Order: sequence, then C-alpha cells, then structure tokens
Amino acid sequence: TARPSDVDVIGVVQQDVPVYQEWVAQLNGAVNAEITPKVQGYLLRQNYQNGYFVKKGQLLFEIDPRPFQAALDQAKAEVAAAEATLSKAQGDVERDTPLAAQNAIPKKQLDNDIANQASWKAEVQAKRAALRNAQLNLEWTKVHSPIAGIAGASTAQVGDLVGTSTKMT
Repeated sequence: TARPSDVDVIGVVQQDVPVYQEWVAQLNGAVNAEITPKVQGYLLRQNYQNGYFVKKGQLLFEIDPRPFQAALDQAKAEVAAAEATLSKAQGDVERDTPLAAQNAIPKKQLDNDIANQASWKAEVQAKRAALRNAQLNLEWTKVHSPIAGIAGASTAQVGDLVGTSTKMT
C-alpha cells in the first residue's frame, strides 16, 4: 500500500515585505553633451566625480597648459617685434614725406616707405590675431561643462594624451 507523502507546514505570519517593480528606462537626459577638448595635450586633472551632479560652467578637466603658455608668450613677443618695426616704418614715412615734397629724395623712396608701412600694419594685425588664437588655446586647456546635469564616467584618465577627437565624458 502506498503511504501519503510528508508535507511541511509553516504558520502564516503578517509582516511588511519589500515591493520590487521593474520599469523600462533609458540613460539619456533631456539634453546630452559629449565633452571633447578643443586642444590636444596631456590630461592633468579630472575635477568632478563620475556620476555626480555638475553645474553649467563647472571645471571638469584640466589639460597641461605649459605648451600653450609658451605659445602665448611667443605670440606676445612677435606682436611687440612687429609693432616696433611698424613704428620705424611710420617714422620713415613721416621723415621722408617733406623730403620728397622738396625733391630732396626720389618719390619712389617715399612710395617704398608707404608700402612698407602698410605691409607692417598688416603684419601687426596678423600677429595680434595669432596672439588671440594663442590666448584661446590656453583658455581651452580648462574644459568646462556646457550644461548642468549628471556627469558620466570619464573615459580619459589623468596622464592620457587627449585631443579634439577624444570623447572625455
């Protein structure tokens, strides 16, 4: 004869239990920003914690500024040199204008002085533009957040060579 199976019996107890729910979601915000540097250099610092809130304009990364500071110093020197040469060219025109009017020097010499002055005016403008570019490059060694939000995990590590194609976070 078959015997009935043994069955375990547990008493019922009233208690709170955690409620688990599953949701469909995505890890994209209303606005997303891929952070890439505007200059190439070695990453010195990461100034935020992965996954934490950052404010708009907050400093996120710092790239080694030394080569950009050197380029800025060189651009300043080139502007000064061009301005000095322009000053000499302007002096030549001022000196030679009355002499040419008195036929003490050939008119062609004054024409050359005027052309040289115009050339150095343009050179000063070009050197000042290069100076502004060097200033921008130095400023861009500090990478700031363009938006407020939660910062993702950094894909760049301190010491990495990063550039304009490097997605840092």
